[in-house]
Amino acid sequence: IESERKAETHTKKVADRKTANKTFQSLVKQFLNSLKQEIDEINQTISNQEWEKCQKLIHNIKGRGGSFGFPQLTKYAAELESLIKNQQYDELKTQFIQFEEYCRTSLNND
Repeated sequence: IESERKAETHTKKVADRKTANKTFQSLVKQFLNSLKQEIDEINQTISNQEWEKCQKLIHNIKGRGGSFGFPQLTKYAAELESLIKNQQYDELKTQFIQFEEYCRTSLNND
């Protein structure tokens, strides 16, 4: 009976992991799908010089990138956030173009 319980427990754990993995994959896909819209919104905040809003958007991408296993995305977003904090807006515009290109080519979710 004990071995049957262990087998049932093991089977349940495997099933739970598979479900969790599918849920995580779904969340990653949602994140990647929303990224294009967020990049467009950041572009707009840069054009409008809405630096506080821009920083918040980039900060959110930075955090979620780390949570979903995209360390390079997090690194780029941290660099952009630092540029805003240091009021280096011209450099921000230049670096954001590279960030946008990275997202388009490396994180393409089609």
